[in-house]
Amino acid sequence: MILRRIGFSTLVVGTALAVLASLLLVLPAGAASVDPLFVEGNPKCSGEAGPNQPSLGMDGGVSIDVLDLVANFDDGSFSVDLVFDAEAGTLSFSDASEPVSAVIMKGGPNANVYLYNPAVTADDDLVTPTNPNNDKAYGISHVDFCFEEPSPSPSPSPSPTTTPSPSPSPTVTTTPSPSPSPVVEGTVEASPTESPTVLGVVLEQPEAAGELPMTGLDGWTLLVGLALMAAGGLLLAAAPGPALGIARRR
Repeated sequence: MILRRIGFSTLVVGTALAVLASLLLVLPAGAASVDPLFVEGNPKCSGEAGPNQPSLGMDGGVSIDVLDLVANFDDGSFSVDLVFDAEAGTLSFSDASEPVSAVIMKGGPNANVYLYNPAVTADDDLVTPTNPNNDKAYGISHVDFCFEEPSPSPSPSPSPTTTPSPSPSPTVTTTPSPSPSPVVEGTVEASPTESPTVLGVVLEQPEAAGELPMTGLDGWTLLVGLALMAAGGLLLAAAPGPALGIARRR
């Protein structure tokens, strides 16, 4: 009875191991960072689509034939390190010189497309579609690395520049210069003055030009005195005689 139980357990374990082994043969050894997209036909990175050749509509790409899948691929415009496992049917890449937006793994009549957003420079264990006849990945026909140009960053809006208002010019107040007094050239003639008249006698004024000022009694005073004395004598002579007599005492 015990032997029968052991035999049954061994059969169960052996069957499980066989199933697991078959799965390991079908599934790839690893897994890529993104799930592949199955695309019928022979897709390409860019350009117009054609019969049985859909386009991913990207900006460009590099197609590498299976015979050129070397460890250090470099065609002058794009370089990448590759690890190709022919037995497992997987491809790994690293150190891409340009960020990769998509990888097309072409095998058999169709392809697996790996899309990356954001773009990457490395990934592991990419495979071709599975062959339904043996449940294994098709052999690689070629691999396309696709690129997209980065969107230009929007230009920053220019900051408005404030034009400073011009400062008002200071008002200059001009003080008028005093006008010079007019210079009169030539000889200024004094206005003639009238000679004074005393009791009908015209008194002549001495010429002022060239004469020195007089001290004491001047000519005017002398003439006026003489005139007054003459007038007094005339008045005395005209008075009556008795009024002027002097009575004698006896």
